[in-house]
Amino acid sequence: MQQLLCEFDKELQCLDMSINVKKSVCMRVGARYNINCSRVSALNGGKIIWSNDIKYLGVQIAAGNKFCCLFGNAKRSFHKGFNCKFAKLVELPQKMLL
Repeated sequence: MQQLLCEFDKELQCLDMSINVKKSVCMRVGARYNINCSRVSALNGGKIIWSNDIKYLGVQIAAGNKFCCLFGNAKRSFHKGFNCKFAKLVELPQKMLL
């Protein structure tokens, strides 16, 4: 993992880019997902931490024996937005009656 990250980081440096270690995390999926690993270092000296879950494009991916996505937060956000818009639609005819 460290070697792969170093090669990737070298290619990014050729493009005048770098890895933002504050926004990057590592996560394991598979039979050995719960074994502690050492932190991975970027070329700029920053360390990438290991996490039990990752949020990517609104979907939460959890570490485990098998690949698993958690959609609870996405569903909650959808229903919260839908209920807000629906409440305004229901409110609109009542204001017209007054």
